[in-house]
Amino acid sequence: MLIILSFVKSPSEAILYVRGKGANFIIVSIYVDNLHVILRSDEKLTKELKVEMLKVFETTNLYLMSYFLEMEVKKNHNRIFIWKKKYAREILRKFHMKNYKSISTFMN
Repeated sequence: MLIILSFVKSPSEAILYVRGKGANFIIVSIYVDNLHVILRSDEKLTKELKVEMLKVFETTNLYLMSYFLEMEVKKNHNRIFIWKKKYAREILRKFHMKNYKSISTFMN
């Protein structure tokens, strides 16, 4: 369906599709039966996509994504934060380490 709407499948990532060129673009991810707008240059592109999708599918708008593929997602200003706190806690519980002290790990 996305191909019909002029999206191009990413050659390196099976779930990513891109539409547009230059500074005018939208990137979406499709996983099972969920479509997520990952990045867009203009809010108008998201609105246009919603209209096009409603012509073909019954859809619901769940607004900002908070979980995706077991990762927690939070958008703050112009930044997106992704982490797996729930998964990390489950691993610690599984190996009886949930009372151990934590440390920060910085990434550049």
